[in-house]
Amino acid sequence: MKDDNQIIYALNQLIGEDIFQYNDLVHTLYVLNNKGELLGDLKIKENDRRHVSLEKIFPLFRKVKLLEKKVQYFQSEIGWTYFTPVQIGGLVENYLVCLFPHSGNRQLMQFLTILADLLSTKLQTYRSVASDFLASKYQRQLCGNFSEGYMTINREGFIMYLNQPGSKILGIQPEQVIGQKIWDHIESSNRVLDTLITGEGWIDQEVFVKTRKGRLHLVDTVVPLISEYDEPLGVLILFKEIKSMRKMVNDIVGSRASFQFDNILYQSKEMDRLIQMAKMAAQNDSSIMIEGESGTGKELLVQAIHNYSNRRNGPFVAIDCSSIPRDLVESELFGYVEGAFTGARKGGRMGKFELANGGTIFLDEIGEMPLEMQARLLRVIQNRTVTRVGGHEQIPIDIRIIAATNRNLEAEVNNNNFRLDLYFRLNVIHLSVPSLRERHNDIPLLIQAFLEKATKREGKKIPLLSHEAMNLLEQYSWPGNVRELENAIERAVVLSGEVIDLEHLPERLLRLNILKEKHQADVIVQSKEPAGVQNLKRIENLAIIQAVRECNGNITLAAKQLGISRTTLYKRLRQSDIKSKPDLRFVQK
Repeated sequence: MKDDNQIIYALNQLIGEDIFQYNDLVHTLYVLNNKGELLGDLKIKENDRRHVSLEKIFPLFRKVKLLEKKVQYFQSEIGWTYFTPVQIGGLVENYLVCLFPHSGNRQLMQFLTILADLLSTKLQTYRSVASDFLASKYQRQLCGNFSEGYMTINREGFIMYLNQPGSKILGIQPEQVIGQKIWDHIESSNRVLDTLITGEGWIDQEVFVKTRKGRLHLVDTVVPLISEYDEPLGVLILFKEIKSMRKMVNDIVGSRASFQFDNILYQSKEMDRLIQMAKMAAQNDSSIMIEGESGTGKELLVQAIHNYSNRRNGPFVAIDCSSIPRDLVESELFGYVEGAFTGARKGGRMGKFELANGGTIFLDEIGEMPLEMQARLLRVIQNRTVTRVGGHEQIPIDIRIIAATNRNLEAEVNNNNFRLDLYFRLNVIHLSVPSLRERHNDIPLLIQAFLEKATKREGKKIPLLSHEAMNLLEQYSWPGNVRELENAIERAVVLSGEVIDLEHLPERLLRLNILKEKHQADVIVQSKEPAGVQNLKRIENLAIIQAVRECNGNITLAAKQLGISRTTLYKRLRQSDIKSKPDLRFVQK
């Protein structure tokens, strides 16, 4: 501790108050602690040129009766040395030492006694102010409503204040611990008191402490309180449970589970069966495996399950296993300690599994996870603990795992690309999301919803959908499923006016439709043909025009794309009304 600064500072204040102006007895004061160690010396008179060998003063301290609280003086070859005790709280902490040519000078002894009393009063006032601050009512008003725990301890390690959130976190009542030593209630508190010596605290570091409540995983900030004369007054500690930190981080940068089952639009029996099974699965903590093609809405289903479960108030963390670089998978999922590898962040970092503690972790594209990480994941599921990269501490976690894939994991197991034991661990409850072509009855409902969503974002009125466009949207196979349908509707809204027609739909819809119907490509269309055939002709013409444009007029390449011969393509171009299209004037007649 820096007690030496305390009395030196107080003496300098007294000198500044001219307390020595009428004193001609003391020229230099030496300050010792109660162990006889020199803390400093102060020249009272600037013209004092006497030089004293301190080695001749220190042996005299052995003669001082430490229990006596009065001025003591001893003779030596350098004259008479006076030792004056300075008491704080009834205990002698320091000695004022001065030299004088005569023994027992009453005037000098009175002056030294008054000076020691003044110092004692000042030092006692400093410490009282510090204690009053550490336990003040203003502090209680300021910190009582903090969401974090807040504690102050004085320089001796006595707890001076503890707010209610801190009491709840530690499992101890303020009235039971205030005025008691911190280490009587919290183990591993020595490091906190070390800050009084070093003067260096820390911000948001993870700690494990033992209390009567049990072993706690906390994040704390420790601030040493230093007076204006560089004396340690105490320590201020802010702390919170790691799970609240995880939730805060997740709220800021993590995934959010915003979808409910009511947000999933459907009217088909296939989807109804899936939703009912998912609601039942949500009521327990068993692992869930969801399979389905890309774009079917697997993550929306996962979010709905989370929000329907008893973990709805916990974090929701989504991880795309296909997007994490292979060499970073372990540190991303399980975190790392400080110094675990080159470039590791100071203080370490929590992994995704820790962030998900108390909630749900969604492992999307689980089939893309490397085999070596599958073994590590299996141990986490079995032990319900994680160990950070480079660390040894096993951190308990309480999570519910939901995995999803667009692969056939049984086939991946047979091909030795996925562990059989992990597959069974994850596949406790199996849900299969139907493709859009398997829930054909839901297409009109989804189209209407996407129209409303896109027009609201664009600030437009909902356009009408032509009969031809609606027929094509319903007949298309939608390999990209719901995601592809939403993108097609958004494009049509952006490009159209009051009516969405065939030309506003993506070219791939027109092209794939004409390929599907190419066996009718040689049918000669007459002006009196039925309406359905006329619609087909219009679709064919649009697909042909688009194909030739995309191939920059290369008829051979366009015919290959359309799956027809060059002769048939020329025939279709001649029969099409394209004379007014300048980018097709190269077509031979």
